[in-house]
Amino acid sequence: NISGIKDVSLSKTLDVATTIDNKDYVIKLNSINGDNNINKLILVKGRYPKTINEGLVEEKFLTDNNLSIDDLVTLVPSNENDLRAKKIKIVGVVKSSYYASKDRGTSSLNNGKIDYFMYLDENDFNFDYYQEAFITFKNSNKYDTYSKNYDNYINKFSKKINEVVIKNSNLIHEEKLNELNNEISSLKEKLNELNETDLPEDSLGESIKETSENLENKNKELSRLSEVSVYSTKRSETPSFYEYKLEIERINEIANVFSLIFFIITILISLTILTKIIDEDRKEISGLRIIGYNKFEIVVKYIIYAFLVSFLGSIIGSLLFYKVIPLIIGYCYNMFYDMPTLTTTLQVNFIIFTILFSCVATILTSILIFFKINTKTPVELIRIKNIRSKKDFIEKHPKLIKKMSFLNKIAIKNVIKYKKRFFMTVI
Repeated sequence: NISGIKDVSLSKTLDVATTIDNKDYVIKLNSINGDNNINKLILVKGRYPKTINEGLVEEKFLTDNNLSIDDLVTLVPSNENDLRAKKIKIVGVVKSSYYASKDRGTSSLNNGKIDYFMYLDENDFNFDYYQEAFITFKNSNKYDTYSKNYDNYINKFSKKINEVVIKNSNLIHEEKLNELNNEISSLKEKLNELNETDLPEDSLGESIKETSENLENKNKELSRLSEVSVYSTKRSETPSFYEYKLEIERINEIANVFSLIFFIITILISLTILTKIIDEDRKEISGLRIIGYNKFEIVVKYIIYAFLVSFLGSIIGSLLFYKVIPLIIGYCYNMFYDMPTLTTTLQVNFIIFTILFSCVATILTSILIFFKINTKTPVELIRIKNIRSKKDFIEKHPKLIKKMSFLNKIAIKNVIKYKKRFFMTVI
């Protein structure tokens, strides 16, 4: 009845124990609500249950325990009266958006960890109350789940919902408490009457035993009922969604650092390659200057080369990596999350920035290197460069060099000869 609510789905849940091949597990049972699209199940294989002794499981449950469809699983609830059928036949395999994370949550049973989830017919749960209500709101799908706008929109309703749910829960809780207390009082009176009666010993013992067991069960139910609490969470606060948000933030931080590294590498590679190209073209540059070309006319060749390499490389790289990298990352994270295949869209503003940065960086680099090398006259450019100074280290340390292997000598020679490449590699 609250204005703005789009849909509500109610669910019965129960933590149960099971033993398979001498291994103990905890399974989270959920009721199937086929009429609602909230947390809608995806049937991978098999069929939906038709009776109370049939259930749906996740693929991991079958593969981990060498089980298959039509196998039986025995469930052991804390209170044996909570389930009508305890031997469940597996009839289907499902995926659930509610259990996107491989971490299934915590439980008060066994080691405190839920190992798997299972879905049963609602009629198999032998109690008349629901533990969970899933609520969706009109127009909420317009907002990103992790955004402040989404939180602000949801918070408009959460206070009102909490008031209504807690108020009604307290009323129902009070009624149930009174009902249980009355039943416990009646059983105590009956037990007192049985102790004072003159029934045959066999019949009396059986009646006292039965009444005592009923009294014990009701006391257990009362203790469980007194621990009931009501709370609400937004979708972004549920374990699966919150964990995935943290993963996204980590990837985002890594992406920022990697982008910076790649931009630095772009500059360094441009510096070394263009230096080598222009240096090797010294004779051609000298010849062009001798026949009348000025420096600005010659440098255009290298500017065009730098532009084409940067422009085409940026476009090809962007198109390729916008598809490849997300698919690889998505595949890796699907080992930990049951998520749909990632769909990627080209972010034009990033591509434009990448193209502009690459083009400007390489063009400026080519201009700077060209004018640095071409400060000399054409005759000086033609002369063979004196590289004797680059052998000084080897000549000055013959004993050290002699002890080195052939590959190490080559490495030292290359480090001395190509300093820019050396620093680029290190950086």
